[in-house]
This record gives sequence, structure tokens and C-alpha cells, in this order.
Amino acid sequence: MNADITRADIRFVLFDLAGTTVRDGPPGDSLVVRALDGGLREAGATIPEAVLAAERGRDHEHAIRDLLQVWRPVPAVTGAEVTGLCARLNRRLLEQAGAMTEVPGAAATFRFLHQRGIRVGVGSGAPRELIDAFVAGVGWLAQGLLDYVESTATIGAGRPDPGMIRDVMARFGIADPRQVLKVGDTVVDVAEGRNAGAWTVSVLTGTQGRAALAAAAPEFILDSVADLPPLYAQR
Repeated sequence: MNADITRADIRFVLFDLAGTTVRDGPPGDSLVVRALDGGLREAGATIPEAVLAAERGRDHEHAIRDLLQVWRPVPAVTGAEVTGLCARLNRRLLEQAGAMTEVPGAAATFRFLHQRGIRVGVGSGAPRELIDAFVAGVGWLAQGLLDYVESTATIGAGRPDPGMIRDVMARFGIADPRQVLKVGDTVVDVAEGRNAGAWTVSVLTGTQGRAALAAAAPEFILDSVADLPPLYAQR
């Protein structure tokens, strides 16, 4: 791990949502994975949980399409079927959005960064409607804790494409990607950050374990977002 991150001129930290800053289930579990599993079973595809968990971080449409093509090659996957499955998945998640809570320490970490002049944003591969429900449920906008909220669907580039990080840089006048830090709980989050040339931090509050995250080579692996401020004590 590279401690130089604590000395970098970070101007913006982009956080993932479910599994990183928002709890979508008890430790080691995920409402998103369970909802995805239910929808795919209805479509005739029984997929190991580890495979489903490995898809976390991707936008729902591409994940569903790719999983069906591999795990249920017959009948052939159609665009209409994928659209319908996505709609049902999102309805399931919206019904549960009110039960989702912040990962302990997330708001405090946002405040810590703001106090140091660092802007804070959240982004996800989920549809914007679902992202807005998550954010409203934990009250971060009402508290003035977020400078940016976005979906890869709106950007038009699903992770690991770094389109969202590039959007952040364009909106906030950041020319150097090394002034951006990406924080997430999945391998896809790390790939997104690395593809942009940004710093990356992984957290262990999701469903992808330390070994998988370490193989993606982030600068740091932390237990949770609550452990980000203590890194600055090393400065």
C-alpha cells in the first residue's frame, strides 16, 4: 500500500454507495445481490452467490445481460427481457430503500473531508431514481454533506469505465486525476479509479473479500469509510 496518498493534493473524494457508504444488508450480505438472484432465478438462471457478488459495482443492465448470456444461454437473451428484469430489480430495491442505513462513520468522514476543503460525491451503477432514494433515506443532502450525486446510467458509461470520475473532474475544474480519490467496496470501483488515473481505496464493508480487492491493487484497503480520516494522522 502506498502511504503517499496522505500527502497528495486530493480535491475530490468519490464514494460508491451500497456496500461502501450505505448498508444494504448485514455484514457479508447484500440486498442488491439477493434481489438480483431472485430476478435471475425467475428468468431461469441459477447462479452461485460468489458469481453474483463479483458483479457488484457494475450497472444493473450490463450485469444482468452478461450473467444471463453465460448462465442461461437458451433461450437467447433479448433487450426487452433485460429491460424488464432491470425494472423489476429496481422496484424491489426501491421498496427496501427506506430500510437502508448509512455505514457507521460515513457522514463523519464526509464532514472531515469538507473541513479540509475537499469536495465529496457519491456515485453508483444503480439507476438515478434508486440512488436518489438511498441518499434521501440517509439525509446527506439535507445535511449539506454531498457536492455531487450521480449514476453511471446518466453519465452513459458503466464502470469500470472512468466516465463518472471524468465527469467530476469536468464539473469541478480538476485537471489532474491524482487530485481525485475513489473509494468503494468492489473490484470494479478500483478498476474505475485506476482507469482514470485516480487514487483508490477499498473498504471491506461489502461482499467482496480482502483477497479479491487486494488483487485489484488499490492504494489502501480499509475496514470501512470510518477509517479514512485516521490516514491523515500519518501526515
